[in-house]
Amino acid sequence: MTQKEYFGVDIKIWLTLVLASCISGVLVIPYLLEFSGQSLPPLPEFLQIALLAFIQYAVMFGILAFLGLWISKKIGLEPTPVLSGKTRLREHLTISVVSGIAAGVAIVLLNILLNFLFVFPDTGPGTGNPGAFVGFLASFYGGIAEEVLLRLFFVSFLCLLMIGAMRLTGYAKSWKYTDTIVWVSVVIAAIVFGLAHLPGTAVIMAITPAVILRAVLLNGIGGVVFGWLFFRKGLEFAMISHFSLDIVLHVILPLIGYSLL
Repeated sequence: MTQKEYFGVDIKIWLTLVLASCISGVLVIPYLLEFSGQSLPPLPEFLQIALLAFIQYAVMFGILAFLGLWISKKIGLEPTPVLSGKTRLREHLTISVVSGIAAGVAIVLLNILLNFLFVFPDTGPGTGNPGAFVGFLASFYGGIAEEVLLRLFFVSFLCLLMIGAMRLTGYAKSWKYTDTIVWVSVVIAAIVFGLAHLPGTAVIMAITPAVILRAVLLNGIGGVVFGWLFFRKGLEFAMISHFSLDIVLHVILPLIGYSLL
């Protein structure tokens, strides 16, 4: 163990991920306010909200990022090749951006198809339609914090659980991941990612089987793409792809007056 590591986790990388997640958590606040139909509070009140959010995120992502980095190393994944200096950002930058944009377009097209096939509840009164600027700010949260939570931590954690179960039953002799284990974890995380959007959806419309199906399918597209990038390229490229997708959904769509709801 070097002075820069603790239990095999590079402290500088850990702090970078935690700080970035906390900042992105503050940036998403205006979007959440507009989404719930509320206006931005006066600056002193907003700063109090932002400080409280920053502290809460620091605790949460401090734990999750550390566990994600530790578990990834334990099962043989290299989670952050760019931050570790093993890969240059430009090596996979194009595929990250293009895959995110393509996933965003696929989500829009699938949403149009689902709206044709199913009847969804109307949105309730008092809900907002966030604009492009707050959508841009919120894209950092999706690209950074959600990837730390869902890919770095959750996918790695699911892999660890499956490998542990296989070791207990004698089907595995080491903690090394397999492609199948990672892909099962990626798909499960993608489904959870879709279901995690339901509480926000419940604010504006009734939850029906069709709404659940749409949440899983639309959000699952991105989850699988980001999971593949995390597995094959690294967390940084999953982040770029997620950010690119969110730019399509939360910036470009509001600018052209289209809503997924």
